[in-house]
Amino acid sequence: MSHAATNWAIKQRGLKPATKIVLWFLADCHNAHTGQCNPKQATLADLCEMSRSTVNLHLEKLERAGLLRRVQTIDPLTKKQRPTHYELALEGAIQPVSENRTPPQDVESRPQDVAQSCPKTGHGAVSENRTDPCPKNEHSRVRNSDTKNLGREPGKEPCAEKPAHTADFDFEGFFESFSRTYPRVGSPEETERQLRAALDAGVDPQQILYGAKSYAEEQAGNLRPGRTSYIAYSENWLEKKRWRQFSASPRATVDARQVLMARAQNILEGKPFVCRSITVHAAGECITAGLVTPADCYRAGIQV
Repeated sequence: MSHAATNWAIKQRGLKPATKIVLWFLADCHNAHTGQCNPKQATLADLCEMSRSTVNLHLEKLERAGLLRRVQTIDPLTKKQRPTHYELALEGAIQPVSENRTPPQDVESRPQDVAQSCPKTGHGAVSENRTDPCPKNEHSRVRNSDTKNLGREPGKEPCAEKPAHTADFDFEGFFESFSRTYPRVGSPEETERQLRAALDAGVDPQQILYGAKSYAEEQAGNLRPGRTSYIAYSENWLEKKRWRQFSASPRATVDARQVLMARAQNILEGKPFVCRSITVHAAGECITAGLVTPADCYRAGIQV
């Protein structure tokens, strides 16, 4: 634990609460004596109480803000990839990394957990700190353009993005809710792109969340080793608009007056089978509404 690193993390401004939580716990894993900061991704996700895909999302935002850099190394003996080493910008913003560097991927992560860059512009790569803005209609993972952040790289401009579903819509909260609900989150970058596309098309976010929850319940039997491959990755599920298969139909509004009138009509007709299902209380409501009389109820066999 490094008090200097955690104090630095807590002083950062312009970050969303969840992103700041990831930064704080990452700083808490920093060793002040060795300068090492390489917690396993599963450990970091457990500390933050988030899914690993959500942690990846916030790590990318922190890297784009110039607050950290993720470095991958290979064990020379085993030739296996070591856990990610995190360089924190304790003494100022971290300079952009080489354009040719391979985006980092945690040793425990699936290939789908790593955000892929746009083949045309290079935007969206996990480790790219670019200074040029995205072209029109490209989405950005940088949402806060506050230049007062002490750790933000000087001169960096946020990428342009489409407006959220509504002016005050909390997309980050919606993304996290979806990630917690959906049973198999794949690429966070592509999942976010598909969610934004659906919202821009006018889809109700609650409809998507309801569909994700229903799909998770349907696939509960596949949430065990050897069967998760039967569950669609989140980006594929969204691309095919499969939430429509699980969306609840809106319930029709029931007119209480019409219900009373229909009940009263049954009492007046005196049908024995129908009237036996009418309770004394229900008949009393019809009497109170002036639709039937106590005598009508007696004739129908209802003792009010």
